Amino acid sequence: AKTETFTPTGTNITDTANYAKVTAASLWSEVVTSGMTFDADELVLPTAGTYFVDFWINFSTAAAAGTLYGFKYVLDDTSFSTRTLRASKNSGGTDDITISAAGIISGVTAGQILSIYGASSATTNISVQNAGLSVFLIKES
Repeated sequence: AKTETFTPTGTNITDTANYAKVTAASLWSEVVTSGMTFDADELVLPTAGTYFVDFWINFSTAAAAGTLYGFKYVLDDTSFSTRTLRASKNSGGTDDITISAAGIISGVTAGQILSIYGASSATTNISVQNAGLSVFLIKES
């Protein structure tokens, strides 16, 4: 099975400075694109407008019980979503966690880059076992 690992840069999921890009390159490489450019860990949105985004991730981690995880959609590696997809670890030892979310991103300009970033309340590695990202243009500007 393919896995990709990333390590959050801090221990506060409410601070975007502690988020790291999910670089699940071998997992994202199985993506099917239609009119979008895929580049290792990001999608280039070709058309200005409003997009529907659906994301899910299955990951494992050995952090302590009570550790919090957060994931956000990010445009151009700088503009973080105001909403956070959150999960918490309920036990010690290694756990598998699966979470998902969907949302709408408006005001996108042509050529903007969409990525997924993750954070944790512990700096323990996060091993992505599988993930999915679907993006659909719902209204052109």
